[in-house]
Amino acid sequence: MNKPRGLRRQILLSMVILFMLSGLTTVLITRVFLLKLLKTEFRHKGLSAARTLAASSVVDVLTQNSSRLNQLVRNEKQLDEDIAYIFILDSANRILAHTFNQGFPIELAKVNKLKANQSDNLQLLDTRMGLVYDIAVPILSGKNILGQARLGILENNIHQSIMKIDLTLITATLLFMFMGIFLADKIASLITEPISKLVQATQSIRKGDFSVKIDI
Repeated sequence: MNKPRGLRRQILLSMVILFMLSGLTTVLITRVFLLKLLKTEFRHKGLSAARTLAASSVVDVLTQNSSRLNQLVRNEKQLDEDIAYIFILDSANRILAHTFNQGFPIELAKVNKLKANQSDNLQLLDTRMGLVYDIAVPILSGKNILGQARLGILENNIHQSIMKIDLTLITATLLFMFMGIFLADKIASLITEPISKLVQATQSIRKGDFSVKIDI
């Protein structure tokens, strides 16, 4: 009787390990794919917002209308919780508008500078708010560069989205694993039950009981 039970345990253990490995592999592959997809989506969203902002600020940059520019950047930031900050520079790198409540961090204007003929530039910055994708686009009037619009997208929000997806995937994987274990138990019973009957019959015959019959 020990051998069929041992075989049943081995089948169950093998199926559990198989389901666990399959589930973990699925979660890891999906996580890597989604992380890459979300990062690309966030960058495109930030780039689109920066370009829209640059196009909307041309007249106010020309007229140096800081009050209208400040209102513009504040409204833009309120539209998207993933935006960490927005600021606008003129052609002399002077700050015309920004969304920082406690004063503008001057060192931020010195990084991620646009080069000549660049349509945009993106740089990952380590800030007090966390990792931020800093996006710079030129503010153009015809071919003349009036300044640049800068926008920061929080990377933390990407990881928070991934964590929520991870939780959903792990829950689904555990559910399927428990269902798989249940099915594996049934399959193991179907496999080991005939073997168990055969062992019982063999033991009976060994004791001299030849009346035992076994279904083929």
